[in-house]
Amino acid sequence: MFASRDLSQPRGQMYADVPAGNSGQSRRRWVLRALGLGVITLASRALRPSSGLSYDELQSVTHAAQSNLVDALSSAWRFDPHPPLYYLQLHGWLEVVGVSEMGARANSWLISVLCSVALYAAAARHLGERIAFLATVLSAVAP
Repeated sequence: MFASRDLSQPRGQMYADVPAGNSGQSRRRWVLRALGLGVITLASRALRPSSGLSYDELQSVTHAAQSNLVDALSSAWRFDPHPPLYYLQLHGWLEVVGVSEMGARANSWLISVLCSVALYAAAARHLGERIAFLATVLSAVAP
């Protein structure tokens, strides 16, 4: 219904609408678009006004910023019913960048950028590059 690529070609061809001789240019264009969308996502997240960490962010940082990984996991296990993968990842991130509001937010910004690039890749493959671009821009600027 929304597909802009030739559906008779195999699903694994992301660049199905580009002739084979131009696949290098197509990949370069795709990478530049994905990077541009990543920058838009980062800018939309980083430039939003902030009034400190929200309750959820503060709770996540409190669990993840424990002195060691075992304490971080046991703290998250006691007070949060969700799986601890995010706390594991955030604990490692805070060990590298330090415990601060900017450090905690930068983690979420990086995850947002990676999700934007993944959204663009999946949508471009299945729905075409125009729809992928529009979907990713809408996702990037959504609060």
